Amino acid sequence: MPIERKAWACQHGCGRNVLTSRKRMEAHEARCWRNPARRACASCKHLNEYDDDNGIGGTPYLQVWHVRECLADDGIDLSEKLRHDCRLWENATHDPLPKAAHECICQMAERIKALEASNATHDGRQGVTP
Repeated sequence: MPIERKAWACQHGCGRNVLTSRKRMEAHEARCWRNPARRACASCKHLNEYDDDNGIGGTPYLQVWHVRECLADDGIDLSEKLRHDCRLWENATHDPLPKAAHECICQMAERIKALEASNATHDGRQGVTP
């Protein structure tokens, strides 16, 4: 039977997997690109991201690459490195936790409750988890 562990997830919704150490997650959040306090590109409304390729007019292409550019700074290319503590930064209005991630967390919580109830019933101690 698996062992229950407490895990911590980034509150900024960066997609980072959970960590078992609260201290390590707090350190991650302090430097997270999606943390608005960091004033980084990933949480800025001026970030423009798209995929580009070397195809011309619908012809087959050989390469695809991800482009990141800042719309506030003359379209400067950020594909190599994002910025932080930017003077042009403006908060993007996005959901810090994507809907799919929220639904997944809710489903996991329901499964845990069902398992706890099942364990309590099997142990003959209704409402008490081992």
